[in-house]
Amino acid sequence: MNWRRPILGAIATLSGSRIINNLHKIKALDTGSPADLRRFQEEKLAQLVTHAWQHVPYYREVLEGAGVIKNGHARLNNFNRVPILTKDIVKKAFDNLTSLDCKKRQWFYNTSGGSTGEPVRFIQDKAYADWNYANKIYYKTYAHQVIGDKELRLWGSERDLMVGQEHIKTRLVNYLYNRKELNTFKMTLADLSRYVQIWNAYQPRWVESYVDGMVEFATYVEKRGIPMHAPAGILTSTGTLFPEMRDKIKSVFGCGVYNRYGSREVGDMACSCDREAGMHLSPWHHYLEILDTALRPVGPGEMGKVYVTALNNYSMPIIRYDIGDFARSAKSGEETCECGRAAPVIDAVEGREMSIFRTRDGRVVPGQYFIHFLGVVLNKGHIKKFQLVQKDYEEVNVKVVVSNRQAFEQSKGQIVEITKKVMGTACKVYFEETTDIPPLASGKYIYTVCELPEMTGVRAGSRGNTSVRGPRR
Repeated sequence: MNWRRPILGAIATLSGSRIINNLHKIKALDTGSPADLRRFQEEKLAQLVTHAWQHVPYYREVLEGAGVIKNGHARLNNFNRVPILTKDIVKKAFDNLTSLDCKKRQWFYNTSGGSTGEPVRFIQDKAYADWNYANKIYYKTYAHQVIGDKELRLWGSERDLMVGQEHIKTRLVNYLYNRKELNTFKMTLADLSRYVQIWNAYQPRWVESYVDGMVEFATYVEKRGIPMHAPAGILTSTGTLFPEMRDKIKSVFGCGVYNRYGSREVGDMACSCDREAGMHLSPWHHYLEILDTALRPVGPGEMGKVYVTALNNYSMPIIRYDIGDFARSAKSGEETCECGRAAPVIDAVEGREMSIFRTRDGRVVPGQYFIHFLGVVLNKGHIKKFQLVQKDYEEVNVKVVVSNRQAFEQSKGQIVEITKKVMGTACKVYFEETTDIPPLASGKYIYTVCELPEMTGVRAGSRGNTSVRGPRR
């Protein structure tokens, strides 16, 4: 019997948390009609911008200037005119972005993960945290998790997991959630062998992992042909789960693989379902836009930059925030999924801005292109790790950890060829062999890094039209 679920629910309720209430609300919205969900999102967006106009110095002038607030009322038909919020603006205007009534909201500091540069500090509050945690729990149900069932978590962030020794609070929380945690920040062969034994002995019903940690673990198991216990589902995050990665994990562990997309600044924003036909957004918690360089909505299946508004953070409203990611809109133009959920879908998240290469004529090359060719087509086991760094428009450095010298030398010409095919024939390709390519401090592994001195992109204050799920007021 799963006694943990009611106990955890009781603890949350007695502590004054609204997590359970929010979770019920989210489930009702997602199993209802898309029209009702859209109206709910629009109401939350109107409430947020009204609060920001009333209580946040930075937004009072900004929202009036954009025509979003007129005579004290929200006009969402002008929402697309709100200037983009950048990390640089957050740093410089931190005090003016903080709500004047923040003190009554049980606020706290949080920071971005730092995968696009220096971490940025934000203010969040208990009400936001209750929505954020409810949203996280709900997304886990996509991967068939039932709170309290056996869970194995392959994690690795220095911020989130004590290295070497768990704190007593961590041990207590893991006990209540029926969870074991394995540190994948750095995994030796001995660690991988030990994790195989733990996995099969523990027999988790559900697994959560960083993308790169799970791929590395799956590769280890696959090469050795080790039989593994099959959980009900595996949920990956903190990285882009490309189709080749999903297929490998599914094949090795014999279960569905689900991908969750989120950030520390605004929480989890999207998650895939059993249909593997896209990623469901979270309209009860976010308003997300995918726009081109002129801040216009991209067409069906097209790639654009992600801008997000956090609907439940009133202590420091985050409105039209440039989160630094690229994503593709739904290929068919239809925002609903065959699974029947009301939450709209996007096709895929392509990755951080630094993982997108750019050509001198303005074209973008998704990191998936190089991952597919170097990681799948050309890699016959002779490349253990790789990372491509764009130094200039016509210069790419290929870092590699080589496991078979002869095979690697034979593949160099093909690597140069596939790189020049998208970057141009004038592109110079250099190779740099190394003993390891470590992940970032947050635990994320970056396959492609763009080091162009000035990225071509959207500037704060640019204007465009509405978005993936546009407000219609």
